[in-house]
Amino acid sequence: MDAPSDPPAPAAPQPSKLLEAMRQRIRVLHYCIRSEQACVDMKTTLMHTHVLNHGGE
Repeated sequence: MDAPSDPPAPAAPQPSKLLEAMRQRIRVLHYCIRSEQACVDMKTTLMHTHVLNHGGE
């Protein structure tokens, strides 16, 4: 009998192009790293909320 094979591990999620563009813009404006993290976290939360409430419309 063949040994059961493990399914391939999922790849790490790639950052959104929108979030990368936002990070670059924040860096160009010389904001501190904590401000960058807070803005990205807020935008990520808003995007997830929109998808959950509106089904990605």
